Amino acid sequence: MNDLQRREEHWAIVDMVGKAGHVHTVPIPDWVQKELENWLPATGIDRGTIFRRVSKMGKPLAGPLTPKAVWHIVKESARRIGRQS
Repeated sequence: MNDLQRREEHWAIVDMVGKAGHVHTVPIPDWVQKELENWLPATGIDRGTIFRRVSKMGKPLAGPLTPKAVWHIVKESARRIGRQS
């Protein structure tokens, strides 16, 4: 949550380390920030990692989502809206 900051009238994930150790600032659309404002209190998350691993039974697990988990989520979402190639 510390990496989510308001910069120049826009929300962003700051100091995100990418490939080859490059540091990036990733802009967050206003509609995503509004959804987070609703979702975070509902989950009880007020610090640490925002998106966390959850077992198939719905139990929270230690650690953040893995890149592979994010890939599967995006792939399934694309399939649901008919954008999978």
